This record gives sequence, structure tokens and C-alpha cells, in this order.
Amino acid sequence: MSRTLAAILGGAGQVSPQKLEFKHRLSIALGAATGLAHLHSLSPRLIHKDFKTVNVLVDENFIVKVADAGLRNFLGRSDIAGPSSQETADEIFLAPEVREFRRFSEKSDVYSFGVFLLELVSGREASESPTSDYSQNLVEWVCIQLY
Repeated sequence: MSRTLAAILGGAGQVSPQKLEFKHRLSIALGAATGLAHLHSLSPRLIHKDFKTVNVLVDENFIVKVADAGLRNFLGRSDIAGPSSQETADEIFLAPEVREFRRFSEKSDVYSFGVFLLELVSGREASESPTSDYSQNLVEWVCIQLY
């Protein structure tokens, strides 16, 4: 039975973030990267547009499946993000150019994959602050640390 990576990292079920060994995290990262690369290699190319931990399924053997690939393609124009009245946790996964210009690309999927990796390595949701001293989310905190 497969569960979402978000559920695994959140501690739902038998595997908790503390018990998720590095080799399993690496396997999940490689599986997700392979799935995303496959979508981008199709002809015509398929852009996921909603890549995040809830759309990565992991089974008991840590085999990864990328879910909901291209679902936004069927909900309207395929390259433009819909309007957003409020910032949600999902928007943290959107590349800055998607938030500003509302256009998706393979590069925006790669940005989402980077946020996915932050969650996978840290075991924290991207929307939460890594320390209680900061009000930033995980992505903002990392950006500040790099500069």
C-alpha cells in the first residue's frame, strides 16, 4: 500500500521522520527525480505543475510513484497558473517566476523538486519555520542562510 511522502514525513503510519533512514530518503529522492525526468522526456513534454510531497507516493519497499502529473493541464490553459487570492502552503512549492508571471516550465518543476528535497532532508513541512525564532517558512529561512 502506498502513502504520500507528506504522510510519512508527518509521522502518519508506522514510519516516523526519525526512523526514515538516509538510504531511504536518498532512494525516495532518486525515485522522484527519475519520475519527474521521465515526464520531461515525453514527447510532447509534460510539465507536472504541482510537484510536492503530497503528490509523491511511496510504498513499503520505498518504491516511488509521482502522482497527479499534469493534472493542471486539464483544468485550463496548460502554461498559466490560475489566480490566487491567498498564499497557501502549496504556493511555497511554486517558483518565483510562476508566482509573478503565472507561467509554468520544466524549470518551475525543478524549483518545486528543490523544495521537495528540503522537506525530505529536514523532515519538516516547507510552510513551517526551522526555528522558533523566525517567522519565515523553510524556503525563506534557507535563502537567508545562503546569502
